[in-house]
Order: sequence, then C-alpha cells, then structure tokens
Amino acid sequence: MTMNRVLKLLVLTLAFAGTNTCKNPASGVETDLVEAKAKWEAVGYSKYQMQFGTVCECLYGGYGFGGFEATFDVDAGVVIGVREVWLSGGLASDSLIEAWNNSVSNFQSIEGLFGVIESAIEENAHEVDITYNAELGYPEKIKIDYDKMVADEEKIYSVSHVVENQEPL
Repeated sequence: MTMNRVLKLLVLTLAFAGTNTCKNPASGVETDLVEAKAKWEAVGYSKYQMQFGTVCECLYGGYGFGGFEATFDVDAGVVIGVREVWLSGGLASDSLIEAWNNSVSNFQSIEGLFGVIESAIEENAHEVDITYNAELGYPEKIKIDYDKMVADEEKIYSVSHVVENQEPL
C-alpha cells in the first residue's frame, strides 16, 4: 500500500470516528423532557381527561387490533376510567368499554407516558422522537424504536384533547 493510500485511509477513519463520537443524540431529548415535565407539573391538573391513541399489534381486554383511540379519565396520575373507544371499524361496543374499564391499569396517563419516555432514554433506544404540547407540556406524539433490527417492538402513541376535569367518571 502506498503512503498516499495510507494517509487517505487515515483521514477517512478519523473523519468518521469524529462524527460518531462527538454526537450525543439523547441530550436534546433529555432536555426537552425535563422542560416539558416542568411545564406539565406547573399546569397542576390532578384530575383530567385525555384522548389517547396508539398504533400497535395490541391486545386489550381480550380484543386484538392494529391500534385504537380512547378517552380516559385520570386522577392523581392514574387512569381511572375509559369513556369511549374507537377502533378502525368505528366506535367500540359497550362490552369492550366495560372490559377496558376492568383493566384500566394497562393504560398510561400523561405521567405514565413521561415514565415511558424516561425509560426509553435510559435504555438507549435507537429512536426517541417526541412532540410536546407547547402550552401544557404533555407529550402529543411519541415514537420509540428500541432496536433498529427488530420489527414490531416500536411504540407509537398520541395524546390530545387534554382538559382539566373536576368530576371524573
């Protein structure tokens, strides 16, 4: 190998090494999370209603499907009730809503979603892409891909229509 080729290889190696080691993609995500949590905590909702959606290979209450949207009541950071559920085929039956109300511990409140985001950062997930509500700070869109090489382990959530609720279910 000629000295010229060795120098080119060395320059290329150093260039790629520099781009890989100088970058910390989680730092911006962590900063955004801290700021959003502080904003949400300052809002001070102890009881609220939220619309939650997910795209997944889901199994909730004995029903399997590719995603859903639901309206939840939350009290002190815990989902306490399900009001409505929309599946790809339309509004869910009363029996499905009843089944989900019997398994509300499977669902995440905004506080729980902050925990999901924190865990993904701690686990060094391949991709953590979050959009926060500018006014209230809650996560509006969450996309987490834990492993680039594994299919169907991604988590995709959406939150909207968050309102303070003095009288939950």
